[in-house]
Amino acid sequence: GDWDLSYSQNARGYLNIRRQSGDITLPYRDQMLGLSALSLNTRLQNGRIEAELHGATRFGTVDGTVAVSQQFGSDISQAPLNGRIRIGINELESFRNFLPVGQTIRGRLNAEAIIGGRVGQPQLNGTLNGENLYYRGQDTGVILDNGSLRSRLQGQSWLIDALTFQRGNGNVTLKGDISLKGSTPDVNVNAVFNRYRVLDKPNRRLTISGNAALLYNTTEGVTLNGTVKADEGRFGFQKSAMPTLGDDVVVLGEAPKEKQQATPIRMDLALD
Repeated sequence: GDWDLSYSQNARGYLNIRRQSGDITLPYRDQMLGLSALSLNTRLQNGRIEAELHGATRFGTVDGTVAVSQQFGSDISQAPLNGRIRIGINELESFRNFLPVGQTIRGRLNAEAIIGGRVGQPQLNGTLNGENLYYRGQDTGVILDNGSLRSRLQGQSWLIDALTFQRGNGNVTLKGDISLKGSTPDVNVNAVFNRYRVLDKPNRRLTISGNAALLYNTTEGVTLNGTVKADEGRFGFQKSAMPTLGDDVVVLGEAPKEKQQATPIRMDLALD
């Protein structure tokens, strides 16, 4: 890298960083980032900080530009922000090591947005789309296949126009919005099922039709309403489950389990 910086009433200069070789080890499971390209070019002039970023890893690519209008001595969190960002993930399967054992995801995601607002409260306006989406939970038997996503980023909200999965002659479509204003998201989504096989294991099969509405926020917890009909189902049960240790058992050498606050759940779901 190279730089030349000075700071008095206004910052002036530049800072350039480029990757020549090497990689980065992520703290989770000591995975390698797979960094193949990285460049960051920054300019400070006329009360503005302008930066351009290009990066490529085994998880995807990112390209963006951003400008911050910052006056000497002012609160950086209130500084106006503008720019553009583009993120591409060619294969979600590269994130498999971040998932619990037995869960699989595949597919492609692309996001492009204009950045606005202020540093402490950024606003994004653009699109987030996906193709060939797939999820499978081996333990539960849940399979979401042949998926596509059409959605928009608007301010601090994620508007899902359609998240659709298809299996055989059935399909499920989810629409709604997720607010990203706080530290935890507020969720308001609706799902419509049309003879969709949600569970597919030798001892656990279920095909359903109907609709369901899901609301979630930290104050009220989870609210689930709707009407669901079982078109076809088959469940087999073991005579006995595998034994597990009770909550009062302490295993020496293992970190104690953290007690988690229960999430309130309200349901008004009609099952047929």
